[in-house]
Amino acid sequence: MCPHKKYNIEDCKKEFQLKYFKDFCRDLEDFPDIGKKCTEDCKNKMGEIVKITLEKYSNIVVNYFKDAKLG
Repeated sequence: MCPHKKYNIEDCKKEFQLKYFKDFCRDLEDFPDIGKKCTEDCKNKMGEIVKITLEKYSNIVVNYFKDAKLG
């Protein structure tokens, strides 16, 4: 079974998924690599999920700084 079944692209599109972000930004030894049990669809799905997750995170951080009050 593919280890990436737990990642749902529709969840990512709805809202920022902190659990996914943590998986992608932790120690590279534990990174959810593409392996022998993965398919081309899985590879494409994971690429899209990483892209969506990091874009949403970037937007959250940028908006924080735009809205932050000085002092």
